Amino acid sequence: MDINNAGLDELFSHSSFDYEQDLRESFPDLALFMNGKHPVIIYGAGRMGRLFRKNLRARGIPITAFSDSNNVLWGKLIDGVTVVSPQQLQQFPHAAILVASLLYETEIYELLKREGFKPVYPLSFLNFNYPQIFISPEYNNTFNA
Repeated sequence: MDINNAGLDELFSHSSFDYEQDLRESFPDLALFMNGKHPVIIYGAGRMGRLFRKNLRARGIPITAFSDSNNVLWGKLIDGVTVVSPQQLQQFPHAAILVASLLYETEIYELLKREGFKPVYPLSFLNFNYPQIFISPEYNNTFNA
């Protein structure tokens, strides 16, 4: 058996439960912010971020701030929540950061992790656990295939 086939055999030998377990071990417990007692920042003040805020607010989970790389938004209120620059995130060392971007999800997540922010939750993980709150049509039923 060559190395390439061995790698594929290893990849396909895992069940969906294995992948779910890997995901859960990679990210802190969502109860950190789902109980409404931990500050929450939504990274991405666009349509998806606003939808996240609306759905979290409906469940009694307050949002501390939005953050966005678009400097035109910095300091503005969106749905009653202030937009801060990525540099200002340092002011919220204990906040859970939720990535509300499909297109730049990986880049934002990697940047925030590299900068030492914890916990950071990418859209794919949020949608996997709470698809009714963190809606992303692109991910719908992806994990149930």
